[in-house]
Amino acid sequence: MFRLAATLGRFVGELDGMSAHELQEWAAYDRMEGLPVQRNAYGHAYTAAAVAGLGSGKFDPDSFLIDLNRQPDPQQSETQMKAVADGLMRALKKFGGA
Repeated sequence: MFRLAATLGRFVGELDGMSAHELQEWAAYDRMEGLPVQRNAYGHAYTAAAVAGLGSGKFDPDSFLIDLNRQPDPQQSETQMKAVADGLMRALKKFGGA
């Protein structure tokens, strides 16, 4: 409901007057095309992948998208957390951040 409200430039409470049929039509449209808010996210992901790829190769735009329906991962191990932190530090050093 929140993405639809944002797409229409309305508050969620203002959607109460929408018929069930119209709501179903919007849901079908969202499944087939994606609401504009979601399509914008894809555009930003492609831009981020292009910029990230300038220094070190090709990146998949999907890696820059947030999957809002994804179930949380199980708790990371200490080894996994350290690997992520080490990778971030290497990237910072490479690009002059630390």
